Amino acid sequence: MKRLEKEIGKSAKEVGKEYFTEFPNYGTGEEDNAQEVQVYSDKLSLNKNLGELIKKHKRALKRIKDGEYGKCLKCSQPISKERLEAFPEAEYCSEHAK
Repeated sequence: MKRLEKEIGKSAKEVGKEYFTEFPNYGTGEEDNAQEVQVYSDKLSLNKNLGELIKKHKRALKRIKDGEYGKCLKCSQPISKERLEAFPEAEYCSEHAK
């Protein structure tokens, strides 16, 4: 998780439980402005995905601490070992993940 937080920290600021993408400033020219918008747009999408992944990791760590890790949030049945190996932050069994 530290790696994810380090990566998102390169272009976003954490405020509370949310991450906000910082708008770059390359200058005042038309080309500079166009590049700023493109870079911001790219980082916004990436940071949204990273932010969601960090939230899922934090929830998984809390479930481990609470002794609830590996149980489906919907039916409380165990999540398969194979699913957890492929997706450690899984919150639902295969049936309820749909």
